[in-house]
Order: sequence, then C-alpha cells, then structure tokens
Amino acid sequence: MKHAVADDVRAARVAAATEADRLGHHGYLGCEHLLLGLLSDDDSIATRVLAKQGVHLEAARREVDRMIGEPPDTGATAHSGRTSTPRANNVGVLAQIEAERLGAPMANTGHYLLALLTEGDSVAIRVLDALKVDLRELRSDLLSTMQVPRKTSERYIHERDTYLASS
Repeated sequence: MKHAVADDVRAARVAAATEADRLGHHGYLGCEHLLLGLLSDDDSIATRVLAKQGVHLEAARREVDRMIGEPPDTGATAHSGRTSTPRANNVGVLAQIEAERLGAPMANTGHYLLALLTEGDSVAIRVLDALKVDLRELRSDLLSTMQVPRKTSERYIHERDTYLASS
C-alpha cells in the first residue's frame, strides 16, 4: 500500500537524485543524497530546522564530498536508472511510520528528517555529526516546529531515545 507524501517530499526526492548525479553517484540514491535533497528547499520544515542548527546545503555538500570522495566508475549514467540503498528505502518507510505516529495525514520533510535520525548510522548522520549537530536537540526542535503537542513530543523523544539506546 502506497502512503501519501507531501509535495515537499516529492521535490526533495527529485533534488536528492540531482545531488546524486552531481556527485557522480548515478547508480544509487543514499541517505546522504536524501539529506541534501531535504536541504534543497529553503521553505521546507527540514531545511528551516537544520538551518537553526547551522546546517546549510553548501556545508552539507562539502561534508558529503569529503566523506565519499570520487565514486567508483560503475558505468552507470544519470539516465541508466538508480536504485535506493536499503537504508534510504528504510527512511521512506520510517517517514510514513513517523507521520502516522504523530497523527499527520501524510509524510512531509519533517517526517523524513525524523526518519533519517531514527535510521541511525548512515553517511547523512555522519555529516550532521561532522557539522556538530546535537541530534537530540535537532529532534526536539523539529517536533516543536512541526507543532507536535508537548506531551506527545516528550513521549516520542523518550521512545526514540529508548529505541536508539537498544540499537
């Protein structure tokens, strides 16, 4: 069953594919590309919250470039098709779960950012770590910006902290 996603998510996924092409990663779409795609729209929830933490597209691009370097020559081109990594696929599933848990009718970029945080050890998280982002504070700011009621937000953060500690 396909779940509804907001227009900002569709735009972020297109931007993520563009970022993958820019990096020469024509064969796949990873969490690092999703992070860059989320940062591509100045008006999205994810971008606004990341900007409060000092994360901007250019800085994130530099970190991704530094961490990944030159991609291997797989023979893939921008038009030869692309598959998402298992972690990137999981982010899409987690975003839907996050939206449902928080009572949203569809997943938006805020839910996708929450899903990236929940997914855990990915290049995207290493980029945020390198940029000195406090992930717990980011999650809290995100829930506040998404206007999640305080009790729901506190319960959510406690559950996520418990989940992440057990992973």
